[in-house]
Amino acid sequence: MDDEFDSAMLVGLHKLASQNGDGLVPALHERLIDRQAQRAASAEIIPIPPLHKRKVKPIYLQSSWGDATIIEFPAPKWQRNAARQRG
Repeated sequence: MDDEFDSAMLVGLHKLASQNGDGLVPALHERLIDRQAQRAASAEIIPIPPLHKRKVKPIYLQSSWGDATIIEFPAPKWQRNAARQRG
């Protein structure tokens, strides 16, 4: 069922249709319950903001617990070899 439909309204419409022999109220109830269980079990998808909407400052600058410690790692071997070959 789509989010825009009210389940109580749909059940009411199916009850009206059942008076003519066209209603599927038990099947509709089962479908609505299955949909609720599916929504509860499904993961929530959160969109990531595009690059032009992201904040310029790094997130560690916004923290209130102090300055960030930046650890200097040695350059990879291929980078050191390239620098040595260039002179």
